[in-house]
Amino acid sequence: TLILIAVALGSLAVWKMTGVKTQATILSNEYVPSAKVANEVERDSLMTMYHMVGYAYSEDMKKWDDMQKQLMMVKDDLKKATALADRFQNLDDLKKNAALAQSKVDEYEKLVNDTKAKTDAIEENRKACDESAKEYMSVCYSFLEGQKAQQLTEFADSNMTKDKLAERAKKLELCNDVVDLGNAVRIANWRSQAQRDPKIIENAMANFDAITKKLDELKAITKQEANLKQIEECRNAGNMYKTNMNGLLTNWLAREELGKERLEVATAVLDAAKNTALQGMEDNRSCHRYGHRHSSRSIYYPRHHKADQSHHCRPYRRRFSGCQCFRSGIGCFAVSC
Repeated sequence: TLILIAVALGSLAVWKMTGVKTQATILSNEYVPSAKVANEVERDSLMTMYHMVGYAYSEDMKKWDDMQKQLMMVKDDLKKATALADRFQNLDDLKKNAALAQSKVDEYEKLVNDTKAKTDAIEENRKACDESAKEYMSVCYSFLEGQKAQQLTEFADSNMTKDKLAERAKKLELCNDVVDLGNAVRIANWRSQAQRDPKIIENAMANFDAITKKLDELKAITKQEANLKQIEECRNAGNMYKTNMNGLLTNWLAREELGKERLEVATAVLDAAKNTALQGMEDNRSCHRYGHRHSSRSIYYPRHHKADQSHHCRPYRRRFSGCQCFRSGIGCFAVSC
């Protein structure tokens, strides 16, 4: 009888431990790798975002290259996740979240490429603004020098009338105003970019209307063809600067919107990775609980001496709450926890 009991309990233990082995295999081959690859996706995605933000703020190509490398790592991580999910039917959540993350990564890649295109366009706008400003100031200073030279000649002419001298002074005043307004626009342009505040550029646009008004006023009292030509050249250069600054502002605002979209898409990737990792950890805990519960139902405690059996079993009842301890001539079995 004792042998039959021992065999029965041993069979029960083997059956229980076989289930534990199955769960341990699933844990080792599926759930742990699933959590691992999800954490890799999350970590590499965060590093991709970090380098992309660095590029967006500094326009440093090294940051761009680093971002591209991290993005490739994210793609590799998702390939691993997809391959793992395809191998095991228990990883439906991994498969679903990997597919979601992949679609968002593709979207993110498009957004970062669009961001770089806008950044390149902004750099071209800056160069064009510099060229227009150079032309604008060159014409203004040329006009000023000519007016100063004529003023000195008029000062030396004793027959020069007061009205003529006043007109020359007015031309110099208007030209200096045009120079000051142009400088104000240029300062506002760079200050706006330095402080990352596009409203500074928007507010500075009013200066172009003031420049046009000053040039019209100057043109009305100018007679020489060469000076009239300079006035129009200055006007054209100012208009070109305005066009380029508007282009810079448009590209800048578009890039800011792309930044908001990138954040939204990247967050979706992180959420998918996080959810997969959390599910993986929950699956790990479930396997652990299963193994602990079923292994505790098939524990054999050998008999070390011929002490009272109830006394021998008592400590194991305390250790495994809810277990039933069966005595036999060969030892104690804690089962049915």
